[in-house]
Amino acid sequence: MKKIAILNGPNLDRLGKREPEIYGSNTLADMEKALRQEFGDAAQLEFFQSNHEGRSSTKSPRSPTRKLKAW
Repeated sequence: MKKIAILNGPNLDRLGKREPEIYGSNTLADMEKALRQEFGDAAQLEFFQSNHEGRSSTKSPRSPTRKLKAW
């Protein structure tokens, strides 16, 4: 079975809660459920939330990066 890691970016946990008239009423949990149903037993999905919005161009290239834990 294939393993697929899905990294959710900043503010995706706010889906369905923040301005639903603009972004819709589906939540992140709804999207994860739909993906699990779509893939079924074909793949093991693992979801991660990241609130990191990217590296600033003024930041040192030697600054540490956080790696996903192997699973």
